[in-house]
Amino acid sequence: MSKNIDIRLAIVRAQMLMMELPPIHGLLHEIESDLQKSDDVDLMERREDLQKQIQTTSLLLALLEDRLEDARRSAEPWMEAPSELNRFEYEVVFNVLGYIYLHQMRFDEIVEVQRQAARMTNKLHFGEGYRKSFEGLAWFWRGRLDRAKALLGESLAISEKIAGRRSMASVTAIASLAELCYERNKIEEAEELLASAMTGSLDACLLITAQTIYSLLARISKLRGEKAESWILLDKLEKVAMKRGWVRLEGHCYAERIQSDIWEGDGVSATRELGRFEQYLETVNPDVIAKELLHDDWLISKARIELLNQPSKGFIKELHERITVLDRQGAFYRSAKFRMLAALGEWKIGQTKAAKKSLIPALALGQAQGMFRTFADELQGGQCLLKNIASSLDAHEMRLMPYIEGLVNNMEPAPKLLGNFEKDLESDSLPSDISDLELLSASEVTEREREILELIGDGLFNKEVANLLGISEGTVKWHLKNLYSKLGVSSRTQALKRAHSLKLIN
Repeated sequence: MSKNIDIRLAIVRAQMLMMELPPIHGLLHEIESDLQKSDDVDLMERREDLQKQIQTTSLLLALLEDRLEDARRSAEPWMEAPSELNRFEYEVVFNVLGYIYLHQMRFDEIVEVQRQAARMTNKLHFGEGYRKSFEGLAWFWRGRLDRAKALLGESLAISEKIAGRRSMASVTAIASLAELCYERNKIEEAEELLASAMTGSLDACLLITAQTIYSLLARISKLRGEKAESWILLDKLEKVAMKRGWVRLEGHCYAERIQSDIWEGDGVSATRELGRFEQYLETVNPDVIAKELLHDDWLISKARIELLNQPSKGFIKELHERITVLDRQGAFYRSAKFRMLAALGEWKIGQTKAAKKSLIPALALGQAQGMFRTFADELQGGQCLLKNIASSLDAHEMRLMPYIEGLVNNMEPAPKLLGNFEKDLESDSLPSDISDLELLSASEVTEREREILELIGDGLFNKEVANLLGISEGTVKWHLKNLYSKLGVSSRTQALKRAHSLKLIN
């Protein structure tokens, strides 16, 4: 019986790795029931240990299902006596709490979790990569982007060493690094990272990882003018959310579509989508942690709609209340988005001094950390506001002038930001039928270009491809540019899709 339970627990963990979550509830209930009923001597001696395994497995299941408050309540008592847990169990407890504290923006507790884990870990293990990612994201949300980048790089190195580039821990780190590159407007670098992440199985990743990858790819597609590709990606993300029962992620898809509509200048569609979002919120009952995160998505979406017309003072006050909470938590990067929206609202109703007061702290953070997209992605009236602020800077604020001018000069309408990639809606997606012209272009792909396609299809970055082939990184980029032209695409991920459909790579 004891061996039988060990096998069933191993099966449960394997199903977790593959994100096959629904059957696990029944299996855990059966295991616990058998454990309580059994009079097997060996099993009775191991009962306490097996119960701990069941409990830690259950709290990990709660996290994967985004029942964050349930997971927190189950995990925190174990922090009182972590020495009672075996290696696997305390890795689970520390990782679960790191993930939850990140979403609660309890940043000091994340540091404490890392300290405790460091004291108990004698060598690298599977959990260290995840914990480094959560710590890196915590510094990202605090507005310390360089510190975040260093920690996320450490996370990727650890995860690759333990489990390889395509492991979910590695993909989590890669996705977060891509988000950081996107914020700094390093779009090509972000896309390179995302293409590498897409070579792994996204069906088995954490909610935060799926959200980051698909949302970033959708935004980059929108920036390139590839409207249909952007919507396809958001549809895929929504399907992932519905399959997993991730209420919070499904709500986030509404927020992304609202932003996409506003970028497109379609306020009517954006307003309708907000109505659907609000109806959705009335029908779901997420836990307290997920509910607050969903409220942030709604508040940002509502602000974007309000800014299409003239926001009320009451709504601007609500934005400032959220800013106060985020600043108190030390989440200065996250509060910068709300500051941008509040300042736009104040400027629209003629409160220019209030707008300046709201935005100056975010601009100071942006200048120090090299931020761009937080400001550029809110394009409705953003340039005029920034010009107004630039013209009214006090003497001690003049250091912000070059940064503000840089933002204004680079905040072009979204489809033009990355070049002339404007297309008809039908031409954005990759057709299943390959034309003679496309086959002719594909036949011109050189052997070297095929080699590069194979390597980026394996998830390698440009620098790694260059080192492997004995060429410069600039030469790799030159080959990719030629490939895009021959394949009739404008991005790394589309090049891989096209190459697969043309059977250029396996």
